[in-house]
Amino acid sequence: MAPAGDFPRTADKDLMVDYDVAYFMGLDFRFGPPIISGPVGGGFNTISRLELKTGKITSHVAGPQRTLQEHFHVPSKKKGHEGYLGCIADLQDQNQAELQIFEAQFVDKGPIARIRVPLRLRSGVHGNWVPASAL
Repeated sequence: MAPAGDFPRTADKDLMVDYDVAYFMGLDFRFGPPIISGPVGGGFNTISRLELKTGKITSHVAGPQRTLQEHFHVPSKKKGHEGYLGCIADLQDQNQAELQIFEAQFVDKGPIARIRVPLRLRSGVHGNWVPASAL
């Protein structure tokens, strides 16, 4: 059984077919009670990858005074590569935000890129990636 979480996401290529991997947001209480963040109340501080057939979960916890907004999946052009996950991290103690990019298959290794946003963003509820070719 998976830990409590929300906003499950799959790669677009896996929609409407039997798939193996999903990604979701959750809350790790080791850093205290939820931080009230955004329109839905408590903010998430964990992004996880769930292998559906085995139940294996790997996760990255943002840490204290951090909340993560809903993630989006970016497909990879490399064959066999799971793609990337991106999400806005709210740096609550700094009143700042940053875009964090993860390798989807290795979310537990933490972000591979962090892009500081020059202002604090309001909490978003839903995120999607739309390639330029689809616009």
